[in-house]
Amino acid sequence: MTTLQFFSVLFTFITFDIVWARYTIALSEKKELFAGFYAAVIQIFSGVLTIQLVDNHYALIPMALGGFIGTYISVRWL
Repeated sequence: MTTLQFFSVLFTFITFDIVWARYTIALSEKKELFAGFYAAVIQIFSGVLTIQLVDNHYALIPMALGGFIGTYISVRWL
């Protein structure tokens, strides 16, 4: 895994986790349009991340770090 791939997966998963938090908030507030939008974005991110993971199993490392950072950002600032 190159440095570029590592940071690509890391930042993609940070963004993915923030979008997931926004999706959860939209669901709890019963904002169906926003929830639907976030669900579509989640599916796109899931596909991209799955392709990267299948290509290289070491992608789990930046994915885990991205999940932690994304959740931290979501809870701290959203």
